[in-house]
Amino acid sequence: MRILKMIAAIVATVILAAVAGGAPALAAGPEDSVNSFHETLPGLMEKGRDDVQMQTFDQHLLQLYQGGVINAETAKRSATHRTDVERALTFGSA
Repeated sequence: MRILKMIAAIVATVILAAVAGGAPALAAGPEDSVNSFHETLPGLMEKGRDDVQMQTFDQHLLQLYQGGVINAETAKRSATHRTDVERALTFGSA
């Protein structure tokens, strides 16, 4: 299990550096890199959808809803962050 955390930390550092356009930041340990990765990656994905061709699961649910593939209840029920999806459905932002 520890080796998986170390691999995740290395991958997280490289991905974050590539997306942010800078050099990898060194953290105190693998756990710090993994935590930073999980806190930062969704925000980068949301903001850089057009630049890096990535999107969150919730963004994809909204896209499916807007395309008529799923209804609003399915989008809300399946969402990772239900409140954010409900807000986007109510106010029309994706």
